[in-house]
Amino acid sequence: MEKEEIIKEIKNFLTEKKKCNPSTIKDELKKKNILAENLEQAFGTKSITDILKEIPKIEFEKDEHGTSYVKLKNSSEQDASVKNVQKSENSVLKKEPSKEDRLPLRKRIEKLLSFIGKDLIEKDEAVRLALLSSIAGESIFFLGPPGTAKSLVSRRLKLAFKGENEKSVSYFEYLMNQFSTPDEIFGPVSLKALEENQYERITQGFLPEANVAFLDEIWKASPAIQNTLLTILNEKKFHNGNKVNEVPLKALISASNELPAKNQGLEALWDRFLIRTIVNPIQKDEDFEKFIYGKKVKAELEPTDSMKKNLILTCELEDWTEKIEKIKIPDEVRTIINEIRNELFRKNERRQEDEKFYVSDRRWKKIINILKTSAFLNERNSVDLMDCQLIEYCIWNTESQIEEARQIVKDCVEQNGLEVDIAVDDIFDEIKEFNNYITEQFYVKEMISRPSCYTMNDGNKAYKFVRQQNFPSYNNISVTYINENNYYDADKDCQNSNNKVFPNSFKCIGNKVIFDDYYRRQNYSYNNNYHHEFAIELESCCSGKFVKNTDFEKYPDMKKTRQKTADEKYNSILEPIKKSIQDVDNYISKKSALFEENLFADQKMRDVILKAVEKSKVELEKAEDDLEKVRERYIQGF
Repeated sequence: MEKEEIIKEIKNFLTEKKKCNPSTIKDELKKKNILAENLEQAFGTKSITDILKEIPKIEFEKDEHGTSYVKLKNSSEQDASVKNVQKSENSVLKKEPSKEDRLPLRKRIEKLLSFIGKDLIEKDEAVRLALLSSIAGESIFFLGPPGTAKSLVSRRLKLAFKGENEKSVSYFEYLMNQFSTPDEIFGPVSLKALEENQYERITQGFLPEANVAFLDEIWKASPAIQNTLLTILNEKKFHNGNKVNEVPLKALISASNELPAKNQGLEALWDRFLIRTIVNPIQKDEDFEKFIYGKKVKAELEPTDSMKKNLILTCELEDWTEKIEKIKIPDEVRTIINEIRNELFRKNERRQEDEKFYVSDRRWKKIINILKTSAFLNERNSVDLMDCQLIEYCIWNTESQIEEARQIVKDCVEQNGLEVDIAVDDIFDEIKEFNNYITEQFYVKEMISRPSCYTMNDGNKAYKFVRQQNFPSYNNISVTYINENNYYDADKDCQNSNNKVFPNSFKCIGNKVIFDDYYRRQNYSYNNNYHHEFAIELESCCSGKFVKNTDFEKYPDMKKTRQKTADEKYNSILEPIKKSIQDVDNYISKKSALFEENLFADQKMRDVILKAVEKSKVELEKAEDDLEKVRERYIQGF
């Protein structure tokens, strides 16, 4: 179709509707068989927003709640007159809620989570991840045995969305089996079209026209179904005969009680489910009793009037997508993502092929989108450390990897995610240098010579002779080491065979050992009449210890000058420590509440982050104590 014809169709539609969302115009063009390919051929782009900007007499505006609309120029007066007529006639036509009627975004999402999770016991994680993935435009996989409310969560999820003019969103659900056919999922083949030699499916009421879909036991689907699903998930398009229709699918939830079988060609489809989580039976006894003895849980809930005002309009999602794209990724989050990726590589080096972690480049890109979506819905302009917890749902491939993935994310956040700029190691290095400086300026080294001491094989300590010694009174044995009780052989480094002991007069003076020999050479019996003293030189070593410089007594001005310089160095180290401690306190005070408010991340991650921050505070306080001890070295006793 020519460019002019498309422009004419758009203007005719705007003349009739006066004002509408760009996505509505795109849907109208589809009804007239003007597809994205036609738009790209005529305008060089598929973006309806870019196309509208090229058309004269079309202007953009935002309504009171920030949603973008387009209209023909000079039509405002007509719009006003229409509103006046409606008001005068007491029209019952329902209007979209104004900004004043709606809660702030985060509060809206919080209310929605509470609404769709009403009476669902121990399913908070599944509910919040399902809503997050649907708003992000990603698919989610539930792993769990039958009867754990996987389908119920899906049915509740559709209640969070609303079409234009108060219309409910379309929902599709199907339980797969090995005999399922494409007709049951994508619609039956049109017999009328076949009569005209065209192959076309009737898609109304089936997956290609659904906003929210749930496919249970998805791995039992036939290859024909799986291949079509791949196209829908990848491109949001459905090939219907010779036509290519864009699908309005916002959320696809799949489920199974098992993971896809190996080497069955399911890897590509498995990769499309970004978020993967386990849905277990009820674990806690009190929750189990509440469930079996409580009231029946309804799949369908009727939202209150106030809740209806806060449902997510399908037309809002396009506007949100643009805002989500602008969410920032701070350096500490980039570091964590890189570390997680590197850790997966390191673990893969020691694994068999079927046990390796695999996260495709496409998945990493989508992970970033999930993190940004979480930040946006929490009304932040950047991703934070709590959002990073969501990565653990996106990087595992086997059940054995689930807990490991959780630990990897936890460790990387704990080790690399401290947002407070604190170089604790550098501070300790400065204190060490300062201590060395104090030693040089206020102390002198006193050298002391003492005998070398060695540990024998029997665990005892012994001195070493300068030369090997022979003692004829002990069967002419040769010894190298001695202590108060034993000789030690030079070669064996052990107690001598005769087990003779030294007398009590053994003593060490300087570098010599002095002892008395009370044994007679003939029979080794004790005799007070036989007595002489040995003095044998021992191996020695020199060591030094630092003592206070006595020159300060002679030169008090020198002491005063050096103390002044030392105080300046002391304060230059102390002030950054004090500031860092204050920064940590401020961080804990500010971030603790913020982390607790995160609607999608597991609150266990909050404890991990704050524990790491508090650990840094403990280290800073230790550094402060160490610094004070160094100061005492030049203050005390001088």
